Amino acid sequence: MAVKLRQRKYKKKGTRFYLDVYVNAHDRSSQFLDIWILPSDTAKEKQDKRELARQIRNRVEQETESKKYKDVLPKFKKETNFLLYAERYIEKYKNKDKRSVQAALNHFMKFLKANNRKTLPMDAFTESIAHDFVEYLKKDSGLSASTPSGYLQKLTGIVRAAMRDRYMHSNPFEFVSKKGLNKDGVPKDVLTTEEMESLFTTICSNTGIRKAFIVACYTGMGEAEIRDLKWTDIDLKNDTITYQRNKSEVYAKNYLHPMIKQQLFGLDQSNEYVFEGVLPKSTNGINKVLKTWLKHAGINKHITFYCARHTFGTSVCRVSGNQKVVATAMGQKSTRYTDRYTKIVEQEHITAVSKLPSVSNVIAS
Repeated sequence: MAVKLRQRKYKKKGTRFYLDVYVNAHDRSSQFLDIWILPSDTAKEKQDKRELARQIRNRVEQETESKKYKDVLPKFKKETNFLLYAERYIEKYKNKDKRSVQAALNHFMKFLKANNRKTLPMDAFTESIAHDFVEYLKKDSGLSASTPSGYLQKLTGIVRAAMRDRYMHSNPFEFVSKKGLNKDGVPKDVLTTEEMESLFTTICSNTGIRKAFIVACYTGMGEAEIRDLKWTDIDLKNDTITYQRNKSEVYAKNYLHPMIKQQLFGLDQSNEYVFEGVLPKSTNGINKVLKTWLKHAGINKHITFYCARHTFGTSVCRVSGNQKVVATAMGQKSTRYTDRYTKIVEQEHITAVSKLPSVSNVIAS
């Protein structure tokens, strides 16, 4: 099989490049390229266009030839930077979890940078790199609950796309142990009622973060929802607060708890957004303040801003015991993910009972 680079001249238009792809001596197809040599082109421009056409010819020939052998990948594909492929993948991605896919890639790039890698050719994406990234997610990423396993799934989705497009032979994560990534999605760090009371009565260095975190603990909002919260979403007359989940686009409408009302005092109602101008621009900036605030409150847990949502879910589960109520309060389409909060409450019950005092010398009747 051969690929020939041809040229066709057009009156007044110039010369256009095209490819003739030969399957055999009698069977060929033509593929016109959008590369023209114009009468007005300089010698350098003509030379650059010819070189580009030759490069395309070479790639088409490699791809065409490799199709005859399932285990052969074109050289240019094996040498393609996985990170550039991933960025193009995300640009075309249409699903609602696009932001999570980008976050997963950001963590992978951060991991590579820490290991002095700026690029990652497809054929250099080994099982060893996959293993080290999983360990990074477990120990060094600063992520908790189901987020590490979720990000691994997102990145694996990009790898599978690369395999379908014949850039990679196999999935480097296939035989890497995922143990310890918390697959069941049970949040490891939520605040108990006692810890909430301790934290909320402790001074925080950033009043805006303190107010926002408390509101999140009483509504189930994540950081994105808190930043998007408008004054028009708060109905003081009917004591309700409404927001749209950034991830699922489902609306949640909850009771406007007195604790929420307290946090609204002092915020500028002339702004469109409730927390406009009072929060750091980065998530890391918020979490650093939270870490210090928790330390001053005597709470030894890894709590990020998103843990406020899990704290809310667990709190609602404690008082209602109804997964449907929890799902509705959290703006979830189903009870698929609410079982995580039931498990936390059940464990709290077991721990509480195990701490009941024992009495010696009990008379048996």
